[in-house]
Amino acid sequence: SIVSTTTTSCTVNTSTGVLTYTGAGNCVVRATAAATSTYAAGTRDVTFAVSLAPQVVTWSPTTSVLTTASPLTPSTQATALGGAAISYSIVSTTTTSCTVNTSTGVLTYTGAGNCVVRATAAATSTYAVASTDVTFTITVPGTIGTSLSITSFVNDVGNSLTASGTAAYGTAGDSGNVTVVFCLANAFPCSSANTLLTKTVTVNTTNGAWTAQTGNVNKLIVWVQATQTRASGSLISSVRGPVTG
Repeated sequence: SIVSTTTTSCTVNTSTGVLTYTGAGNCVVRATAAATSTYAAGTRDVTFAVSLAPQVVTWSPTTSVLTTASPLTPSTQATALGGAAISYSIVSTTTTSCTVNTSTGVLTYTGAGNCVVRATAAATSTYAVASTDVTFTITVPGTIGTSLSITSFVNDVGNSLTASGTAAYGTAGDSGNVTVVFCLANAFPCSSANTLLTKTVTVNTTNGAWTAQTGNVNKLIVWVQATQTRASGSLISSVRGPVTG
């Protein structure tokens, strides 16, 4: 039988001793031995200490974001076992400012830096309080110009091909690249049918310079086409020019 309990509820099967309870606390159960022809009735009390189960908070949003994305809705929301309610708070920040909506997790910030956000799962009748921290790295997008040009092309039949030029460029980490296509066409644009080879090269983030060089090629390339994309994949511009051997 139940003597006392500080849990939300606690019951016991009088014949099997199976306990059924909710919430954390102590549940005192009494085992009673009936009197026999030899022994008097007797009892013994046992205290069961019921603790909340450990909680697991899961949160894996995209953490590399730009200053221009504020206010930012995280790509995923935090979740917890048993559907526990989630709240958000700021742990620390090196940005000019960083705040978070406690219920939605939407971030509002200014300036570049790191913003550490904590997702906390509230205690339930089954699980304890738990939290996990996520660091958002906030960067300034590159200042991208519009200039892309082929300034030099060396084309010697039987030797390597070298194309070079300048491109739009931004900050380190958002430099983009230039895709250079060498083709046999006598008209622009190059197509998959007449493309001899393609080289993709990274733009220098200091001066926007790029160079694409091939191995020995026994063909007279008559067109070279350059296309620049940023790290995000957005097209900047394309140029082309007839070349001679």
